[in-house]
Amino acid sequence: MKKCVQDGADLIKAKGDAGMKASINAGGPRLLEVGDLAYGLIEHSGEHYGQLVVYYRINGMVPPESRPKK
Repeated sequence: MKKCVQDGADLIKAKGDAGMKASINAGGPRLLEVGDLAYGLIEHSGEHYGQLVVYYRINGMVPPESRPKK
C-alpha cells in the first residue's frame, strides 16, 4: 500500500502543474482533468478509510492511527 501511494505521489510530482491540467477520458461521458481525477481518488480512499475505522470500533478494536504513539 505504501509503495502504491508513493508511486502515485512520484507520478504527480513528475507531471507537474501542466500535466495535472491535462484532460483525459476516465471512462465516463466527459473528459476530466488529471488533477480532478487524482483528487476524486484521494477523496474516495478517505471514505474507505472511514468505513474501516467504523468496522474496527464496532468490533471493539482501536484503529491503528488512534493507538498511542510509542
